[in-house]
Amino acid sequence: MSIKVNIGKLCAAVAILATLTVGVSAFAQGGGGGQGGGGGRRQGGRGFQPSLSNTPAVVLADGLKLNAVQKAKIQAIQDQYRKDLTALRPPQGSPPDPDFREKMQALNEETNKSIEGVLTPDQAAKAPAFLKTVAGYRVVGIPLEVLPDLKLTADQKTKIAAISETAQKKMQEAFQAAQANGGGGGGGGFQAFQELAKANHDAATAVLTASQKATLDKYIAEHPQRGFGGPGGGGRRGNGGGNGPG
Repeated sequence: MSIKVNIGKLCAAVAILATLTVGVSAFAQGGGGGQGGGGGRRQGGRGFQPSLSNTPAVVLADGLKLNAVQKAKIQAIQDQYRKDLTALRPPQGSPPDPDFREKMQALNEETNKSIEGVLTPDQAAKAPAFLKTVAGYRVVGIPLEVLPDLKLTADQKTKIAAISETAQKKMQEAFQAAQANGGGGGGGGFQAFQELAKANHDAATAVLTASQKATLDKYIAEHPQRGFGGPGGGGRRGNGGGNGPG
């Protein structure tokens, strides 16, 4: 019974995340992203955009084959990034900072460069492709922090990547249909996104072994808010300039 409840919470979170991710994609395709920055490293707008700064060090270590020294250095850089990002936000009750997004973007770029400096040339070359796969796991509701423990095979990674790509297309179509009907996701529209997100999640977890599923379910039960926010962060609250670095 408890597993059903946890999966239900996950699906609701995945639905919201998928909606936000699609919104960012549509916004970018419409030419609205005029703040500069490169590809997946951008963090302006809504939704999670994987970068070296906000992908947990443990995940980077597993995906890019970092040694212990590299992992520790990157963890320290990311810890400082979160502190600096928090310091950028105006105190509660203060008027919003009109330059917040530009400052956040500059901090993100600076942090990415610092992390790139820790990587070997080969690791740095592989990073963009790896970050793209990271986005795929998020779309199908697999929390990033659990990836090292899942120990996915190359075949499983390929299958999940294909499922994620299809999922993003379906989400894009659903989002466009909702816009055409004059709504973005409330009421029945949200339920449709939720059902689609559950189907995407179920398709991805069907690739896992029984042991891997148990590991995933255990992690979700212990971290019901994961999947939003940055490395080691809690839940994401709200859309514009939320609590996580995304």
